[in-house]
Amino acid sequence: MEFPRKMGLDPALLEKRFYELSREYHPDLVQGKSDKEKLLAQGKSALLNKAYQTLKDPVERAEHLLSLESPTSQKERTQIDPSLAAEIFEIQEKVEEEKRAKDPALKTELLEARRSVEGKIQARNAALEGYFKEWDLLRKDSPEKQTLAKTIRKTLDEITYLKNLIQSIDTGGRVRH
Repeated sequence: MEFPRKMGLDPALLEKRFYELSREYHPDLVQGKSDKEKLLAQGKSALLNKAYQTLKDPVERAEHLLSLESPTSQKERTQIDPSLAAEIFEIQEKVEEEKRAKDPALKTELLEARRSVEGKIQARNAALEGYFKEWDLLRKDSPEKQTLAKTIRKTLDEITYLKNLIQSIDTGGRVRH
């Protein structure tokens, strides 16, 4: 989509460029062309849609950019703050208990926990915005960028855990890791 490798992108410019390219690559515009040209147009259109979906979501965009500029091992990705892990497990235990007991008081407690978890996600999303601005100002080879990449990754992982916890509260299911 011809955007610079930046964490922060202007959503309006991204959308405008997406629609410009969509008009250029839309499969309907190749009616009457050869099968090869139609197949090529479908491929370009699918790739464009995937790129747009990735770039418009700040979390997916950050994950993608980090995978390109600062790849890590899975071992580095699985470390979660112990206090956050304890809170997640405590809430998960309440989800399981409420599922068995159908206790209205527990249900109320879980709704309060859900609001708290939503607040934690919002706080981490706000922190990401600051990290993204900082990232975009740093040179690619700077040591600070690698340190910041770890901080961004940790924040992204925490958001994932917290979103899974909300799903668990909502469905009475298990947290997926």
